Amino acid sequence: MYFNQLVNILSQTDTIHLVNNSSSISFSDIAFLDGNELVDNEKTLYFGFERELNIKNIFPMHCILGTEAQSTNSLNLIDDLALVTETSLFAVFNRTKLILEQSEGKGLYEELIRKSEESHDIQAVVNASAVKLGNPLILIDLDFKVIVYSTISPIADELWRKNVERGYCSYEFIKTTLSMKEFQNPSYPTDSVEVSCTESHYRKLCNRIFFRGAHVGYAVMIASETNLIPTHFSMMATISQAVSHILANDFPALFQQSSQDQKVLYNLLIGALPEELSPELNTLTFAPHMAALAIKPERYYGSDYIKKCLTPVIHQTFPNVHMTYHDTLIAVLFPFNKTVDITEAELNQLNSIAKTENLIVGISNTFSRIGHFALHYAQAKAAIQLGERLSTKQRIYKYWDYQFYDLLSQIPSNVSIGKYCHPALALLRKYDNDNATNLYHTLRAYLESGCNIKLTASNLFIHRNSMIYRLERIEEIGRIDIRNIDTLFLLQVSYAIDHFLEHDS
Repeated sequence: MYFNQLVNILSQTDTIHLVNNSSSISFSDIAFLDGNELVDNEKTLYFGFERELNIKNIFPMHCILGTEAQSTNSLNLIDDLALVTETSLFAVFNRTKLILEQSEGKGLYEELIRKSEESHDIQAVVNASAVKLGNPLILIDLDFKVIVYSTISPIADELWRKNVERGYCSYEFIKTTLSMKEFQNPSYPTDSVEVSCTESHYRKLCNRIFFRGAHVGYAVMIASETNLIPTHFSMMATISQAVSHILANDFPALFQQSSQDQKVLYNLLIGALPEELSPELNTLTFAPHMAALAIKPERYYGSDYIKKCLTPVIHQTFPNVHMTYHDTLIAVLFPFNKTVDITEAELNQLNSIAKTENLIVGISNTFSRIGHFALHYAQAKAAIQLGERLSTKQRIYKYWDYQFYDLLSQIPSNVSIGKYCHPALALLRKYDNDNATNLYHTLRAYLESGCNIKLTASNLFIHRNSMIYRLERIEEIGRIDIRNIDTLFLLQVSYAIDHFLEHDS
């Protein structure tokens, strides 16, 4: 703000005498002189008593002084100078502070609106806000999913760095925020509230975001780059108001409300305990048997594509499923009302959707308690990860086909699991290498066919007698009895370990 602008505003309510106005430099802060500070900041308007400046020869660029004297000859060195009575100085100081805050708020609001109109990009608005704050800014929805975050500098807070990487907040932060009385009964909807949680030592400000009057999310500032100061509270209030206006006019689909079942599933996935969600769970009904599905688009086109294009297709075929969005995947609760497992017909329908929409689907084991959803969703994700690693390309991976491999994947990398393989496999591999035979793969085919000689021979395109001869050689070279059930079990486990290690990444 320029000095003459302020004097004109103050003159409407206070008796103020403009002495000098020769500076063309605006100021953005105010301070009260106590005689100890430096006064060389050209962006600060100083307040003090005229008698003290005369004694100490302090001459700031912008100054409003309280005085009872008539002469100001000694103050000609001050570029911008106005006088008020000593008794009114503190009142004028407080009014100036309020005028500056209102002016800065209006200027910031208009700047963010203009940034949105020019860029048509909410990211640009958030980055501009972060520059003004001097700290990272994050927008989250009511489910505490990260919608957008500032990218002008790395987020120093380890907790929030993880939050933005995975796309959602920690459940502890959610509980802390929702339990605060300031958010339950705010004195004013856009008031800034300081939020803290034990997982992070950085101070944080949180403000509500509204969409056409409805509360849809939060703006969070992390004071990791600059310390939290009073100005941040008013700036965050202005930013939340600007973002609310921008959402209504430019990005109406950015913050979409979730249904009750979506919120429950999402909260379970991010770590909420079932007992913490009992009020919500009591309003919902679930099937006696369920499975969790993880649905992964082969190419990720963003959350809007998932919500507007993929989920309607899935709902059209399976109208009773519940869905939410997590880590760029669709998390599905698949109910079985008349069966205890997914049927072949449902698998075929699912496979058809996956082919048409270019999806990869993981299916968990069956469960019956909604509180186990997160555990089984992890199974569905593991099925995709292990299936893509170990198998030929498929659209659907069932966890029960990869359960043992999931167990192997939990073993620490410094443990050599190959040493647990049956020694017969190494003997057969060495013999094959020395004699150009194929006994190692013959034994694997025999085990995979359920130890059926005829079926194995057919699969290997060899005569039954040749198959019998190979088995005899396998027993002799491997020093095993393939009729012993314990040996067969150990051999199957060993082949699984070998297969896992062959595809180790």
